[in-house]
Amino acid sequence: MQDEPTTAQDHWHYLRGGQTPLCRRYCIVLLRAFKVEMQCGEATETQRWRWGLGILAGGAFEPLGAWPATAFDDQQLWRSLQARGVERIGALIGDEVLASVMKVAVATPEMGDAHIAENGIAVRLHKKIERAVRRDAPFMDCDSAVACVSRVLQKAVLSELSAPRRTLRAQPGHRGFPMRKRRTSRVDATGS
Repeated sequence: MQDEPTTAQDHWHYLRGGQTPLCRRYCIVLLRAFKVEMQCGEATETQRWRWGLGILAGGAFEPLGAWPATAFDDQQLWRSLQARGVERIGALIGDEVLASVMKVAVATPEMGDAHIAENGIAVRLHKKIERAVRRDAPFMDCDSAVACVSRVLQKAVLSELSAPRRTLRAQPGHRGFPMRKRRTSRVDATGS
């Protein structure tokens, strides 16, 4: 068993299994924002964070991490992804400001429509992340917030993200899908 990480960036290496790098190229990266309650002395402060999902050209996808959403952290986010092996992102869905910082195209609506399945998974993951963050808040530091999101994404990697995708051909009723044959009774012409 690996030791618990000490920084937010290390935590995502921990999520990915040590120093395992991310993929070099993603055709689309989906980013979703969420709010985190952080403990600041006696009071709590609401911070805006974001998490990301990278989509590969073949349709596979993987979680990229979670980060505070500040101008400083935007630069750190891109450096972190590069340090973990990401060389190119085709387009970004969800954050135009970050797209300009990363010098990446903003996905067009057509690109977003082409990835409806991934958007659906992102919506389900987002709801799970928000529930977990609300349940465990307030967080004492960034590492504990990242650990909370990491647990949600680890479960997703084991279940939803690793489940085989059903293509149109695998849908019941499609020409290529094997359907059960209906039993029909034959009545001969004599009626017996």
